[in-house]
Amino acid sequence: MKEIQEAKDEINTHKVFLEDELWDVMWYSLCLLNGLKQEGEITSAEKVLERAWNNFSQRIDVETGAYKWDGD
Repeated sequence: MKEIQEAKDEINTHKVFLEDELWDVMWYSLCLLNGLKQEGEITSAEKVLERAWNNFSQRIDVETGAYKWDGD
């Protein structure tokens, strides 16, 4: 996906548009979820996002942004 490369390029350069590029990555991911739902491959995008949030909140302290999980 070209948006991922554009985000990487922003990280390696001036970072002015990094948030925009990260939003593009998120937007395409949400579109993918919607398409998979329409094709019957997943039951709902909401369930995927809920699972992602649960995993995120188990690994990252939402208040501080500190890692709570090191992958071991």
